[in-house]
Amino acid sequence: MTRQFFLYSGTWPHQGGEGIYLFRFDASSGSLETLGLAAPTDNPMFLAIHPNNRYLYATGETPDPSINAFAVDPETGKLIFLNRQPSHGKTPCYLSVDYSGRFVLVANYTSGTIAVSPVNDDGRLDNASDIIQHHGAGLDPERQEAPHPHSVILSPDNHFVLVADLGTDRIVVYRLNGKSGVLRPNDPACTTLKPGAGPRHQAFHPNGKVIYSINEIDNTITVFAWDENSVRSSTYKISLPFPPTSRVQPIALKSRCYFRPVSLRIKSRP
Repeated sequence: MTRQFFLYSGTWPHQGGEGIYLFRFDASSGSLETLGLAAPTDNPMFLAIHPNNRYLYATGETPDPSINAFAVDPETGKLIFLNRQPSHGKTPCYLSVDYSGRFVLVANYTSGTIAVSPVNDDGRLDNASDIIQHHGAGLDPERQEAPHPHSVILSPDNHFVLVADLGTDRIVVYRLNGKSGVLRPNDPACTTLKPGAGPRHQAFHPNGKVIYSINEIDNTITVFAWDENSVRSSTYKISLPFPPTSRVQPIALKSRCYFRPVSLRIKSRP
């Protein structure tokens, strides 16, 4: 049986991109077909799909940073613009949709803020239900002079929000109110990584009991235990055999977890 899926990719205009591009992936053969532009939009740095697959959300890394909502045409895969809301910070770099589909969460790298936007029944975004400012700094005076939240994910039970803050070497944990969309600091509020690690992205193991943190500055993966409401001390750390000028990037885990794939950027983006 043929299994085909639509894939979406954000692009940067300074590299010739015009917005979000569409592909068709055949899981049976592994082939990937380019279908062209799904929607023109400015600087969609990160994309997230709604749990019902009917809506897609994209960051807009522009002078007026935003979160953009689109409806997905189920036949063609093309995207229909719905609305946008401010990201409430500079350089929105990561989006997550909670498992209920009621909230979109965004991490703003440069300003050090996290924001939550409610999702209406038609997929449109509402005004932010919460905005949180991170504080602090890290060991590296160039990369960690201020807080830089780089990813925001949900715990498997959808009750907690975990933020990897590259600037402060912390994974910060919040409790998510599933009705109001308000975040409250967890107790304990965070776990601290090795100084200068620079946590970028996180991923839960499919068993829901282990978290992997990919650390951009020192090129490592740190493994943590999750005990239903907090990140416990790391069990061990994996050093990656990459050159010192490289920067590790996203980490992803699938339902059958035999590997921890990561990507690598040899030269940092200006």
